Amino acid sequence: MAGFSKNIDKNSIPSAPTSEMELLGTTSLLNYHLDNGKVVSYDEMKLKYYLDKDKVITYENEDKLKGAVMLDDVLLRVDEVPLIKLYKKFDTPPAENMYLKVPCIPKNNPWHFNCKNSMRREIRNLTEIKHPNIPKLYGYRELDGYILGLYIDKYDITLEDLLESKVDFDRHKFFAKLCEIVKSIHKQGYVHADMHDLNIMVKKENLDEPFLIDFDSAEKIGTETGRQRKYVFEFRDKVFNEDIDNYSLALLKKRLEIEDDKIEATPVIATPDE
Repeated sequence: MAGFSKNIDKNSIPSAPTSEMELLGTTSLLNYHLDNGKVVSYDEMKLKYYLDKDKVITYENEDKLKGAVMLDDVLLRVDEVPLIKLYKKFDTPPAENMYLKVPCIPKNNPWHFNCKNSMRREIRNLTEIKHPNIPKLYGYRELDGYILGLYIDKYDITLEDLLESKVDFDRHKFFAKLCEIVKSIHKQGYVHADMHDLNIMVKKENLDEPFLIDFDSAEKIGTETGRQRKYVFEFRDKVFNEDIDNYSLALLKKRLEIEDDKIEATPVIATPDE
């Protein structure tokens, strides 16, 4: 989470984590740079989230304070999400292959990302969309009546790190499997709407098999984007459809340096805010 709640005095927040804070998790986050309201570039931030009583504090590289938010500003209450009652409540990860996913807020985002609705979507989507290569939702952690985070499957390496490592893997097999995952999601009436190198992962024991993560952006096919301001300018009046994911697949095909498997798609930039 990056940014500060209005009622938090920035000077009262420690510049580095203290021993009293609990590490909730880590994430890689895209920080967008804008020109006249359009994304012109972005960079990646490595962030760590810490729980400090009634707020969550974010640091970059352990010693750079990025934000502090009150729980009520970013977390849903358990009684606000009927679907969460389908799952168990855990105080710690129920197994080693699971981790706690906590909500996050991009530092600079043209879509005014809404943390609570992000969590609400993720719960809905992981409940309704089924595939062995997407995370399974096992339960949640509760804090003072709030959903602090979701316990889901943990994977080892992002596609970005895999490509940068120069390790050999079967790129054609990898891409074919990714297309099959996306096709299954579409058949279930959804689009992922946020496919990129950081949201595709693998397990160490099989680098040829991708797993698609981060479903807080996924939406039902046919949902209007204009009402929710999920697009920048020219895409604002469109609806969620398969072209969004197909365009992402086309970009990933280039990234993987694959020449076959032609994909026709319309360029779309998508990320939800509400």
